[in-house]
Amino acid sequence: MVESCTILTTGANKLLSRLHDRMPVLLDRPDFEQWLDPESDPAPLRSLLQPAPERALKMVPVSSFVNAARHEGPECIEPAGEALEG
Repeated sequence: MVESCTILTTGANKLLSRLHDRMPVLLDRPDFEQWLDPESDPAPLRSLLQPAPERALKMVPVSSFVNAARHEGPECIEPAGEALEG
Protein backbone atom coordinates (compact mmCIF):
# COMPACT_ATOMS: atom_id res chain seq x y z
CA MET A 1 0.00 0.00 0.00
CA VAL A 2 1.31 3.43 -0.95
CA GLU A 3 -0.06 6.49 0.81
CA SER A 4 -0.22 9.44 -1.53
CA CYS A 5 -2.26 12.47 -2.44
CA THR A 6 -2.96 14.60 -5.47
CA ILE A 7 -3.91 18.25 -5.74
CA LEU A 8 -6.22 18.93 -8.66
CA THR A 9 -6.24 22.44 -10.03
CA THR A 10 -8.64 24.51 -12.07
CA GLY A 11 -8.72 28.06 -13.36
CA ALA A 12 -8.47 30.69 -10.64
CA ASN A 13 -11.54 32.54 -9.41
CA LYS A 14 -11.61 36.34 -9.54
CA LEU A 15 -9.99 36.75 -6.09
CA LEU A 16 -7.07 34.38 -6.68
CA SER A 17 -6.53 35.44 -10.28
CA ARG A 18 -4.71 38.48 -8.82
CA LEU A 19 -1.91 36.05 -7.90
CA HIS A 20 -2.09 33.12 -10.33
CA ASP A 21 -4.15 31.70 -13.16
CA ARG A 22 -4.74 28.34 -11.38
CA MET A 23 -6.07 27.31 -7.97
CA PRO A 24 -6.72 24.02 -6.14
CA VAL A 25 -10.14 22.45 -6.58
CA LEU A 26 -12.05 22.68 -3.28
CA LEU A 27 -14.85 20.16 -2.82
CA ASP A 28 -17.91 20.83 -0.69
CA ARG A 29 -18.52 18.27 2.08
CA PRO A 30 -21.66 16.87 0.43
CA ASP A 31 -19.52 15.93 -2.59
CA PHE A 32 -16.84 13.96 -0.67
CA GLU A 33 -18.62 10.60 -0.74
CA GLN A 34 -19.36 10.72 -4.47
CA TRP A 35 -15.82 11.90 -5.28
CA LEU A 36 -14.18 9.15 -3.23
CA ASP A 37 -16.48 6.33 -4.41
CA PRO A 38 -14.45 4.18 -6.83
CA GLU A 39 -17.72 3.10 -8.48
CA SER A 40 -18.73 6.70 -9.36
CA ASP A 41 -19.20 7.49 -13.02
CA PRO A 42 -16.40 10.00 -13.81
CA ALA A 43 -18.50 12.09 -16.21
CA PRO A 44 -20.65 13.82 -13.54
CA LEU A 45 -17.57 14.32 -11.35
CA ARG A 46 -16.15 16.75 -13.92
CA SER A 47 -18.74 19.30 -12.83
CA LEU A 48 -17.02 19.43 -9.40
CA LEU A 49 -13.78 20.69 -10.95
CA GLN A 50 -14.76 24.36 -10.68
CA PRO A 51 -13.12 27.37 -9.03
CA ALA A 52 -14.31 27.94 -5.46
CA PRO A 53 -16.68 30.86 -4.96
CA GLU A 54 -14.84 34.04 -3.96
CA ARG A 55 -16.94 34.36 -0.79
CA ALA A 56 -15.47 31.06 0.46
CA LEU A 57 -11.92 32.41 0.54
CA LYS A 58 -9.84 35.11 2.15
CA MET A 59 -6.45 36.25 0.85
CA VAL A 60 -4.05 37.42 3.58
CA PRO A 61 -0.60 38.88 2.89
CA VAL A 62 2.23 37.09 4.71
CA SER A 63 5.89 37.98 5.15
CA SER A 64 8.64 36.84 2.79
CA PHE A 65 9.62 34.31 5.52
CA VAL A 66 7.35 31.86 3.70
CA ASN A 67 9.49 32.07 0.54
CA ALA A 68 12.20 29.73 1.88
CA ALA A 69 11.31 26.01 1.70
CA ARG A 70 13.36 25.35 4.86
CA HIS A 71 11.03 27.55 6.91
CA GLU A 72 8.18 25.77 8.65
CA GLY A 73 5.77 26.66 11.41
CA PRO A 74 3.13 29.23 12.23
CA GLU A 75 5.40 32.12 11.20
CA CYS A 76 4.68 31.14 7.57
CA ILE A 77 1.02 32.12 7.89
CA GLU A 78 1.16 35.07 10.26
CA PRO A 79 -0.68 37.99 8.64
CA ALA A 80 1.54 40.84 7.43
CA GLY A 81 -1.24 43.09 6.22
CA GLU A 82 -4.98 43.38 5.72
CA ALA A 83 -7.02 40.52 4.27
CA LEU A 84 -8.75 40.71 0.91
CA GLU A 85 -12.06 38.90 0.72
CA GLY A 86 -14.01 37.83 -2.30
